Amino acid sequence: MSRQVRVWDKVQFNLGPTEKIAFQVNSSGNVEIKDASGNIIGTLDAANRKLTFPSGAVLDASAATGSISFAAGEVDSADLATNAVTTIKITDANITFAKAKAFASAEQTGSGAAQSIAHGLGVTPTAVLIVPTDTAPATVGAYTAVEGTHTSTNVVVTVTSGKKYKVLAWA
Repeated sequence: MSRQVRVWDKVQFNLGPTEKIAFQVNSSGNVEIKDASGNIIGTLDAANRKLTFPSGAVLDASAATGSISFAAGEVDSADLATNAVTTIKITDANITFAKAKAFASAEQTGSGAAQSIAHGLGVTPTAVLIVPTDTAPATVGAYTAVEGTHTSTNVVVTVTSGKKYKVLAWA
């Protein structure tokens, strides 16, 4: 007894008297998801396991029970609605030092005047830490470190002349 297999390049679901969703294979072999008016509302690239939505489309993932993962570089701030991401919606495991923009300088020597140290973060740091490195044997005399006005290219610090230090900065 032989089996007959039917292959369709289009499947349509009627969700009510006026609503329908159609799934259709396009010329590239991808599945297009279309609304009742024939507008593409999503495309499934099965070979690359990638679901894309047209520019300006909204994906409401509020009912998701697990997590949704995006490939690196697939979402930028221009793609997100205001308040789409809040600290309540971010789990601790998703924030790691490896993913943070951070800078650690080589050892510097204070000059007693403002010094600019290039950090390479591309933005003004949100946190800066000046760490003394010449404390063994114990540093003799005053050791002062004062932060200046940092920029998107430099950390600005004033450290006592002759005193060694490193700078840590985070974006």
